[in-house]
Order: sequence, then structure tokens, then C-alpha cells
Amino acid sequence: MLNAAFLQDLKRIVGAAHVACQRSDAEVYSYDGSLIFAKPDAVVFPADTEQTAAVVRLASAAGVPYVPRGFGTNLSGGTVATQGGLIIGLTRLNRILTIEPEGRYAAVQTGVTNLELQQALAPRGFLFAPDPASQKAATLGGNLAENAGGPHCVKYGVTTNHVLGMTAVLPGGEVLQIGGPALDPPGYDVRGVLVGSEGTLAVMTEMVVRIIPTAESLLTMLVVYDDVADAARTVSAIVAAGMTPATLEMMDGSVIRAVEDSKPSGYPRDAAAVLIVEVDGPRAGLDEQAEHIGQLCFQNHCREVRKAKDAAERDLLWAGRRGAFGAIARLAPSFLTADCTVPRTRLPDALAEVATIAQRHQLKHANVFHAGDGNLHPVLLFDPRDPDQVQRVHHAGHEIMQACAALGGTITGEHGVGTEKLEGMRLVFSEDDLEFQRRLRTAFDPWGLLNPGKLIPPRIGDASPPEPAAQGLGDEREWKPKDAAEACQIVRRACVSRRVLLPMGNGTHCEFGDSSDGQAVLLKSTRLTAVTEYDPATQVVGVQAGMSLAALQATLGEHGQWLPLRPPRGGRHTLGGIAALNACGPERLRYGAPRDLALGLKFVSAAGRQISAGGRVMKNVAGYDVTRLLVGSAGTLGFITE
Repeated sequence: MLNAAFLQDLKRIVGAAHVACQRSDAEVYSYDGSLIFAKPDAVVFPADTEQTAAVVRLASAAGVPYVPRGFGTNLSGGTVATQGGLIIGLTRLNRILTIEPEGRYAAVQTGVTNLELQQALAPRGFLFAPDPASQKAATLGGNLAENAGGPHCVKYGVTTNHVLGMTAVLPGGEVLQIGGPALDPPGYDVRGVLVGSEGTLAVMTEMVVRIIPTAESLLTMLVVYDDVADAARTVSAIVAAGMTPATLEMMDGSVIRAVEDSKPSGYPRDAAAVLIVEVDGPRAGLDEQAEHIGQLCFQNHCREVRKAKDAAERDLLWAGRRGAFGAIARLAPSFLTADCTVPRTRLPDALAEVATIAQRHQLKHANVFHAGDGNLHPVLLFDPRDPDQVQRVHHAGHEIMQACAALGGTITGEHGVGTEKLEGMRLVFSEDDLEFQRRLRTAFDPWGLLNPGKLIPPRIGDASPPEPAAQGLGDEREWKPKDAAEACQIVRRACVSRRVLLPMGNGTHCEFGDSSDGQAVLLKSTRLTAVTEYDPATQVVGVQAGMSLAALQATLGEHGQWLPLRPPRGGRHTLGGIAALNACGPERLRYGAPRDLALGLKFVSAAGRQISAGGRVMKNVAGYDVTRLLVGSAGTLGFITE
């Protein structure tokens, strides 16, 4: 319970009308879109950054835990006050501050909903690419906290690709301006770490987001299948053919019938699955692209391909897709929505695993998901009044995470970890990986009061057992490890010797930074030159950090592919060097910077431990985005090995 003096101070900061501490208020804010319930002691609604900072300072000084929250559409328990304390409701921060079409950015407060921004941009011929199905109620701050995606992210990327800057209130109440309208500010990518951090590192009050012109033309198709696996295989075939539709959405028969019973949208009730495929861009060539996609659909045994005749028919198809989760409520008293991502080529396997798991636990299920990026949303139907069903649905949800992780995927693509998937984090990260993330969190929030108990599971025993005693580094001035294990040993030996290490690839940017004392020992990646994995169909490649860009482009070129990077000084750059400097080229605006293209990486930390970050799939919000933090860090946070 919060004492009367604390509540009085809250009212002094925001006004008495904007502090809610009655029992009914606690009930209203005790849940989000997940199955997690916990009551806060009070809810406070600041009006701006200054009031938010004052509230955070007050809570920090009093040792009161606090949870930032928008409209609570979160689906993993991330906005529930599981340890009581204070919820900071940000819904009064609801102003669009500026829209700059010529600069292609907009500045907004974080309580603005996604749809409100879209409606303000549309008359100007622009849009904000992330468009989650909950966009009517999902705030942009929530989009940032969860790194939201939506149907169009297969082509345009997720929220992190469209956030340029933010105003953040740190634990303790310090206000930081991070980034801005420019695409690539210098220094560590702090904004990249904050996106997807689920409100555990800072309270965001304002954002600068990238906006893009509305496509000149678009064409929407409904593709009908009698077999779910055929629909899944079609997705891989389209992408493997070198095309990137704006959307590739999939629904199975159970969802189709629920939608048609709820709000008829023109889906065939007898279909096993449908794909909603949308292509956009210049009018020239769009029909040919749609025709090619249609051919691939028939090659993969679709029943028919319907083209939306006009905007009204297109809107009807999308109304059914966006209303799918509401329609599923007709099928059972409650449901658990899983959220895993797998490589596109493994979609048929993942769907088969989901069906097997649901059958084993005697649960009905349905599927509606973002097929284009492999982001599955299996829906497990159950009655929450039956404790046995509740237990079975939680076990089934964990097994689905296990299955998707085993297929090379991740435990959450866009809904976040929150509290629901805490133990699932151990399926994709080692204890060393998790400990690195815990230390990152402590650097932001040493008091542990900001949204505690979320995102990172607690330690199991000693997360970092002592390494065998290492000898000193000796007098050598240059080291070239043959693998990551040897690199770890070299870093530990440098620690014992208190020697400065300078990570380096081929030395194409050896003048970068400041080693004026001349005593730095070179740690070179030039023996780490292997391609560790390559799947042309999913357009993903894994390489060791010492491989040159030219060598990688030659390998990719054999399959008609390339890495869209041409940094200055040509192909002698190593991939690790490009990542370390976030080195861009002339295609940066079209394809993004290295930090936009990197799905994951491995590096040796300053403690001499190998750390894995990210993964192998495009949509992945499991843990902090350490990948973005390392990219552009110039070797100051770790030695990138892969």
C-alpha cells in the first residue's frame, strides 16, 4: 500500500483528478491482453515529460515500483504491475507535435495511437509503416516498447526500423533526448536498445518516427487453399523467387469461419486456409508481379486467386483480417495467443508441430499469422473456469515455444516476453547471454524499480562461474584467434595482463578512434572467414566476422543475391568491421544500415565470455536488442566473431 503522503505528492504533481487509487481503479488496471493479472496500488496520469519525470523521481526516492502503460493492448503481461506499486498511464500524452513530409519524419507524444497518426498522415500522402492489428487502441509508445510489426513489416520492417529518436525519462527522473530526425546519429545505438525493451529501461514520452510516401498503386489478392501446408509452402516460394510483397497474411479454416460468422468479409467458408497477398509500388510492372505471384500460388496447389476489384473490396478483406482475433472470441470463453517466429521455409513444419501439441493436450486451436515473415500466432482455445484446461494451455504454449526454437526460430516475434515467456528466454539464450542483458538493465535501472520482474528471468545459481586461471598475454603485439573460444581466452589473458586490446579486421579503417599511447594489442578477426550458414530461400546468411565483403558478395552472387551494402573503400572491409562501424553506402535509404540488416551476432565480451544476441529471423523481440547496441559500437563493447 502507498502511504497518504506519497499519494498527496502525486496529486500535487499531476492534479488530484489524475491520480486513481480506488479499488475499482485497481481492478481496471489489473490486466492487459494476456492471461496475467495483478493489481496496482495506484494509477497516475502525467500530462507531459516534466510531470512524468517528477513522478519517476518521487517513486524512485520512495522505493515504489512503477510500470509505464498505454492502453494495455500488450499480450504478454508486460504492462501489469506484478509487484504492486504504481502504474504510470501515458494516455494524456496524446498530441502529434509536428509532421514534416519534406524531412520524412513526424514527432509525436507516446500516447498517440497508431491509427491516429495514420489518419493524420494519409491526407499528406504518407504513412507510418508499422501497423499492428490493434492499431485503433495501440499507442505509439506501446509500439515502441514491444517493437511492433503488423502485416506490412515483411516489406517495410518493424518499429525499430522507423524510430529515429525519442525523449526518455530514465529511472531516477533524468530526461534524455536520444537521436532525432537524422537517420544515423553517432555513438551507441541507445534508441535501438530502448525499442522493444518493454518499458524496463526508461519511460518514453515523445518519439520522432520515420514516415514514408504512400505507394502509387497497390493490388490485393485472396488466395484460397484446400490444404494449410500448401499455403505455407507458397509463402517460401514467393520470397525465394525474389519478390517481397507488402503483405503475406494467412488464416486457417477455423478463423475463416469465425470471421464470416462475425463480420462477413468474402472468405470461402469451406477453405482450409487463405493467404492475403498485397503488392504495392509504381503502377508500371505491378500487374506482372501479381501475375507471377498467382502462378506460384497455382504451382503450390491453390484452389483460386481472387483480385480485389476496388478499394471497397480490399477494405472488406482487411476488415476480416484485422477483426480475426475479435471473431475468435466466438469459439471459446478465452484463448491464449502464442507468438513465435520460424524461418519461412519451416512454416509447414511449425504448423504441424502446433497441431500435434494442441492434440496432445486435448485443446482446440486456430491459426492466424504473418506468414511472410514466419511469425506464427497459434490460438489455443480454452475455458478459464476449468483449472485443468488452464494448466494444459500453459504447458502447450511452452511446448510451442520449444518447437519453434528447435526449428531455428524464436519465442516471440512481436508480443514480447513480459512475464508470460520469462522461462522461454532460456530456450534461446545461455545464462551468459542473459547475464549480459541483466547487466545492461542494471546500467539503466540500478534500483530495479522500473517494471520489475519482466523480460529477463532471474538468475539460476551463479550465472557466471569463474573461468580457469588465465596466464598473462605476453609481449605479442598482434593476435589472430582461430575461433571464438580462442578469442575468449585472449581477452581473459589481456585482463590478467591489464593490456589494451584493439579489435580489427583487415585494417581498412585503422585510423578510426584514438590509440595515441601506441600500446594497444591488435585482436584481428582475419582467420574467422567461414560462412556458417546460408539459406537462399529465406534470404539469411551467417558469416564469421573476418570474412571480407567481396568474398561474401561472390558467394551470394552464385544464387542471384547480394548484401545491399557498398561502404566506401570497396570490398576489403570485413563483415565484422562493417558491423562495428555501421558502415553505410549509397543504398542506405532504400535498404537500411548494417544495424537494420543484422538479425543477430555473436561477440566476446570484455569479461572474455562468448555472448549471442538476436537470432536468425526478421521478427524477434526476445530480450534486449543487443545486436543494435553492438553494431556501430566500434569494438568498444565486444569483439564480434560472427
